[in-house]
Amino acid sequence: MTITTITPVNPTNSLAAGIVPSTNEVTLGGSITNWLSVTNNGATAVAAYLTNVLPTGLIFVSAVGSPSNYTQSGQSIVYNLGTLIPGAVVTITNVDTTTRTGSLTNTVTAGVPIAAFDIRENSASAVTIVQLPLVDLAVGLSASPNPAIVHNLVTYTLSVTNLGPGESYASIGSFQLGEGQQFISVSPSQGSYALNGYNAQCALGNIPAGQIATVVITIAPQFVGTFTNTWSASSGSTDTNSIDNSVSDALTVTYAIPVIAADGATLLSGSPANGAINAGSTVTVDFTLTNSGTASTTNLVATLQASGGVTPVTANQIYGAIPPGGLVSQPYSFTA
Repeated sequence: MTITTITPVNPTNSLAAGIVPSTNEVTLGGSITNWLSVTNNGATAVAAYLTNVLPTGLIFVSAVGSPSNYTQSGQSIVYNLGTLIPGAVVTITNVDTTTRTGSLTNTVTAGVPIAAFDIRENSASAVTIVQLPLVDLAVGLSASPNPAIVHNLVTYTLSVTNLGPGESYASIGSFQLGEGQQFISVSPSQGSYALNGYNAQCALGNIPAGQIATVVITIAPQFVGTFTNTWSASSGSTDTNSIDNSVSDALTVTYAIPVIAADGATLLSGSPANGAINAGSTVTVDFTLTNSGTASTTNLVATLQASGGVTPVTANQIYGAIPPGGLVSQPYSFTA
């Protein structure tokens, strides 16, 4: 038996690549720290490099360690490792930010520029699951005035509060009017809106935890009656509590009417020394009327009634137009 010993002219080069993520699960928008490594398991020193190919959904932020020189082209980052002697280990710490949900595979591959080498260990991958943030959106609604007057303006102040703990992505608010009302204006604090019939759809975008997005909407009711208007919100994140995602308001709409009431009297003349109105005396008194209603009076006439021992000298006075919230005084003479 003949035994022949063969010595390779070019001993086998062997590079082992590794990647260890700081976590296997992360919330959308969060960061991942990866520890990258290359070990020269071969018999000779080699000039080596490491290529890190990021999947869609990861954005490269920074890298520290040895070496510090790298180049980036799109989703690929190439580290020039220099010359690695047998047994040498190079470690790199890099940070990536997540931009989409799902299962993301991050891959590193070690290589040499020219020489042949063993590729069985030169590539490694790490899988990270990116999840939606957990949020709790709570809505609020107020209308002013309510009750309202037909054809007059009503202002709705609507709010969406993110109670957290995470950020609410792609937040949407929807304001649904009952029929018989007309949109006049819509003003969101952020994002945009679109009107479709009796619905205002507000794309409010991202709402960080603890923050509030508001929408001010002005409407004009076209009919009298009671109208139910509803404000609701939804999130592209995972909302853990749907109970506070919607709120409704009953808007009462009436005709504009004046509401007249007596608002005091002032003795002008005919008062005896004691300041009282004595039986058989003739006095002049200013009677004031006020309008607490929602419409002005037109050509209002008030009559002093002959009752309770009062005999009018001046029976009627013209108060004319009393605007809402206004008051008018007129003098009456009578015998007590």
